[in-house]
Amino acid sequence: EQKSDGNVVVLLNVGLNTGGHYKCEVISFPDFHTADKSKEMLVVEVPQEKPTINGTRHEYRIGDTARLTCVSAKSRPPAELTWYINNDKAPKEYLLPLPSLKHHMGLEQTRLGLEFEVSRKHFVKGEMTLRCTAKISSLYYKTQQHSFDGQLTYYVPVMESRDISAVSGGAGPTQHPLTLALLALVMTVSLAQTAVTSLQGYAAIIHAYPPSSSYSFSFYLLASQDSSSLEA
Repeated sequence: EQKSDGNVVVLLNVGLNTGGHYKCEVISFPDFHTADKSKEMLVVEVPQEKPTINGTRHEYRIGDTARLTCVSAKSRPPAELTWYINNDKAPKEYLLPLPSLKHHMGLEQTRLGLEFEVSRKHFVKGEMTLRCTAKISSLYYKTQQHSFDGQLTYYVPVMESRDISAVSGGAGPTQHPLTLALLALVMTVSLAQTAVTSLQGYAAIIHAYPPSSSYSFSFYLLASQDSSSLEA
């Protein structure tokens, strides 16, 4: 078993807390001159899992918005994520940087979002492939990808179909209840307007005479066309 000596330091049962700043110092005799060198030692935790992709769908149509998130496995140091669309690196304007997830002992999960409007250029033979890779220096490289079927059609708004047979006088034994209610309301308003117009043409004026042993009242009905009076 190899052990530490004046030239080599052997560390057993290395953990994440073992990382740090290490220095080697040499002293010469008999003049006691000293020299030292130091290095930073990083203990890495390399995951075995692939990155995961969240927000996937079975298919996309032209005009849809694709929103996905790539999440690396827990590691130290954190992994570097890269998005690809059909083997081409995704444009920077498609990328959404997200804060990493912190865990115990300095482990982290890196996250990177991808958002873009789907168009014809994103499909190759009716299929779109989105791939995310996770890399830690030369120690770790894994990829996750999803392929989606494409519906190469645009969304076209559909005009609402309405039944206008009741309004246009189309043939049919029955009419829509809503149409009947509207017709009844129109007739009621028309009758009310006619009644108001008729009442405006007439006025009743009551003349009260000074108090006496008897009272007499005269009612005059004034019409727009008839000026006859009636006394009671």
